[in-house]
Amino acid sequence: MSRLLPETVTIGLLPGQCWLRRGARDTEYAGSAGPQALLHSLEFMLDKQTRPLDKRARVQVQVSDSLAAITVLPWQEQLSAADELRAYAHACFEQQGVRLDEGWAMQTGYRRFRAGGLAYALPQAWLAQLMSVLEARGLRLQSVLPVSAAAYWRGQGGRLPGQELWLLQEAQRLTALVYEGGSLLAIDVQPVTEDGIAAAGGRLLRRVVARHRAIARLRHWPVAQLHADAPEFVADCLPEAVVSPLLRHAWS
Repeated sequence: MSRLLPETVTIGLLPGQCWLRRGARDTEYAGSAGPQALLHSLEFMLDKQTRPLDKRARVQVQVSDSLAAITVLPWQEQLSAADELRAYAHACFEQQGVRLDEGWAMQTGYRRFRAGGLAYALPQAWLAQLMSVLEARGLRLQSVLPVSAAAYWRGQGGRLPGQELWLLQEAQRLTALVYEGGSLLAIDVQPVTEDGIAAAGGRLLRRVVARHRAIARLRHWPVAQLHADAPEFVADCLPEAVVSPLLRHAWS
């Protein structure tokens, strides 16, 4: 990389697993659950670098979906202005029983024309703390995205016929993004409880299959490893699906 260009660093802040990626190398750290604990993990990662980060470094942060509110925005032909999209997003959140006040920073958008979009929101106070941690070290925040939003905006979604499922596997939750022809249809979430990941995954996939027609393809993103085989519950619930693994930095 040219010394004239600022370094770009990708940081993941998720319960049970945090990482810092510089160039092609990931450094992993254990991460505790909770918004404040994740900020402490961020400070620890930044301060433990054997080669200090360049003061001009641009930082891209991916955070657990557990910190965010997320909803699908079905396509609406008549919406175009930013305030109209925000009002529509609030209505979609309220349909889920989620009311967002001024304490949340919300982003909305459509990746493709006439395809399902996404809205997500993060707590303003937590974002301010995140920026303070970076600014205290002379670093610049380039972006912060919940992992589902990172998958939506940066993932290489295909336009093949049929249903496709993206399974995002965090330590404490599983998220399913359902696509058809590259258009986002739905998001479903299952917490991982005391009965383990297999039980949680089975519940999630059975629910997805019941609500949508047969899933033709599945892409599996595991936070805990750079590259991992899909868990057994995938084959149990979707025996006919073509499964493709995703590297953890697939949307870095």
